[in-house]
Amino acid sequence: MAIKQQVLAELEQHKGEYISGERLAERLGASRAAVWKSIQSLMEDGYEIAAQPRKGYCLSPRSDKLSAEAIMPMVEEDGVQVLVYEELDSSNLELKRLAAGGAPHGTVVIAGRQTAGRGRLGRSFASPQGGGLYMSILLRPHLAASLAVDVTTLAGVAVCETLEKLTGKKPGIKWVNDIFLNGKKICGILTEAVTDVETGMIDSLVLGIGINVTTPIEEFPEEVRKVAGSVFEGEEPSASRAQIAAGIIHEIMSRQETLGKHSHMDEYRARCFILGQRVTFLRDERRYEGIAETILDDGALQVRLDSGESMILQSGEVSVRPC
Repeated sequence: MAIKQQVLAELEQHKGEYISGERLAERLGASRAAVWKSIQSLMEDGYEIAAQPRKGYCLSPRSDKLSAEAIMPMVEEDGVQVLVYEELDSSNLELKRLAAGGAPHGTVVIAGRQTAGRGRLGRSFASPQGGGLYMSILLRPHLAASLAVDVTTLAGVAVCETLEKLTGKKPGIKWVNDIFLNGKKICGILTEAVTDVETGMIDSLVLGIGINVTTPIEEFPEEVRKVAGSVFEGEEPSASRAQIAAGIIHEIMSRQETLGKHSHMDEYRARCFILGQRVTFLRDERRYEGIAETILDDGALQVRLDSGESMILQSGEVSVRPC
């Protein structure tokens, strides 16, 4: 690790506290001049670092700049590698490129901004800079392709649990891959897999999660401002993006060996706010309406139509209607 990254790691571990240049130099086995140059470079990169004579350097507790140095000390699982970029076309696209080159299970790509973020069905995903967390996790599970939706539903539970623990807020899941808070979408999930055609097993799977953490409403494209929201709107954040990223990584990696067993589905159903609600959806260009009854263990939505017939939706989108 370069001296600059080592200095940043020390500052992150002592965020809000002063640490002297002499102490940094001793801990890192570097000269004080090298430490000073690293501090100057970090400040140029946008890190809020205070410098005081006889006290040293202090990374502001309000600092929310994403870095692997901030995230990795909070990651408990072995084998996780976090790569952070200021800007990417898409964290999913970058991780798919890395996966094709042999990147290992547990590789995580995080972007501060995406220029070509995508959601389900190829739709664009607004990814403005500054207040968002755009992350992708590479999994190489021993899992049949037919069970890939288990990853999506697990991710929904992981995001909700992380935000509940860190913020006390109670987000809900809109089947199948969106997270809402206070009636607005704060997170989207996109799962993309490469499968072995002969065996039907997943070779690699990229799990993309995009969260609006502190994104101001004016940063969203005008066409989504009525439905898009952020975890923290008009309030001081009680958790950093690094903490949220580390929490989600933990929830996913600590449970990934249970994939295919549907062991998280009770938690998913408990958080899914469309159950018991009147919904509408399209199938074969025909509109249907009914009550969302339950979500099956395989992730399918069961709807009781007004005719009394039960219909199972494996994928697609539903709109919630007032009962």
